[in-house]
Amino acid sequence: VAPLTVIAGTPNCLIISEYIEGSGSNNKAFELYNCSGMPMQLSEFGVCLVSNANTTCSAAAPLPVQTLPAAGVFTVCRTRSGAAPDPVADIASNCNFEAGGVANFNGNDRLVVYRDVDGNGQFGAADTVIDAFGELATDPGSIWADSTYRRCNFTPYTGTGAFDVALTYTKHASNDASDYGTAPVETCP
Repeated sequence: VAPLTVIAGTPNCLIISEYIEGSGSNNKAFELYNCSGMPMQLSEFGVCLVSNANTTCSAAAPLPVQTLPAAGVFTVCRTRSGAAPDPVADIASNCNFEAGGVANFNGNDRLVVYRDVDGNGQFGAADTVIDAFGELATDPGSIWADSTYRRCNFTPYTGTGAFDVALTYTKHASNDASDYGTAPVETCP
């Protein structure tokens, strides 16, 4: 997998609006929010997971052919299957897309949303990082384990420079997927 390349000034606004790293194997999910003000084609984008001490994508997945309306959300989960509470009911019923590889995080893994500039369906050097959860080149330790984070600041973060989760997200209890599939509100405490 290619090294992560960040290109500033992208007109797209597709941000990670929720990050759920709950207990069990299947309470892993995230949500993407279209903050661009116009419909966007998801198949132009992909997501990748940077695991543990890695600095490149450990797993990547192109997003499906689907138009996401302005202010719409698209949800990704590890799986909808399993016996409750693994996954919890809100993940199972509100997941739009199963992507076990990229939604298999454990509290220190970072997520990247990228624009598939070359259109090959894989993350590569030509592609643009649109948003990230966590500093890509730094393993923070398992600081996000057993927690849910909801976006309250819509400014995209490209994965470089210091990442202070408290400036961009509000923290919630483990397995709290009660807002999963609901558009975020830009109001940080």
